[in-house]
Amino acid sequence: MMRTNAKITMDSTVCPACAVSIPKRNTGCPHCHYSFANNAHGRVGTLREMLASEVDQFNNVSPAFLRIVAQAVAA
Repeated sequence: MMRTNAKITMDSTVCPACAVSIPKRNTGCPHCHYSFANNAHGRVGTLREMLASEVDQFNNVSPAFLRIVAQAVAA
C-alpha cells in the first residue's frame, strides 16, 4: 500500500471503494479487496485511466475517493 500522505495526482491509483492509494501494478485493492477484474486493464486503473473510460466504473464509490479525484484534478 502506498503511504496515505503521498501526493495524489491524476496518475495515482486510488481505490474507489475505500480511497486508499494503491500500487499501479495491482490486481485490486489490498485493503478492501475491491477489484476491476472485468476492465480492459485487469486492475484498478489510475485516476486518469478511470476518468477517460467510457465504462461506468463508479458503482459504490466512497465520498473520500471523490474528494481525492477533485484534489488531483485541481493540482
